[in-house]
Amino acid sequence: ISEVREDLKDFATKKDLDSAISEVREDLKDFATKKDLDLAISGVRVEINDLREDVEGLRESVQALTLAVDSLVKSVNDLKEEYTLIGEKLRRHEKWIQEIAVKVGVKLEY
Repeated sequence: ISEVREDLKDFATKKDLDSAISEVREDLKDFATKKDLDLAISGVRVEINDLREDVEGLRESVQALTLAVDSLVKSVNDLKEEYTLIGEKLRRHEKWIQEIAVKVGVKLEY
């Protein structure tokens, strides 16, 4: 029996185990529970969905702006072409007026 007692003295007692369990429980209080993590993940998912909606709205706005800019560029190009044609027509008319003035003997002043 004394040999068995000597061999058992290296083992933890119930009191030692209870104390260790209490320390572990105290240490675990600082960690998040599964419920806490689930709530946090749920909140992150909501924020991600909100961001997706915002990005989709921005994408639609950019698409609308792109179409508007394309339309404006086409209009500007059309006007540029029209002004070029009008300028050429004006030069032609100016030349004709000068030729007519010379033939009729009228001096034009600018």
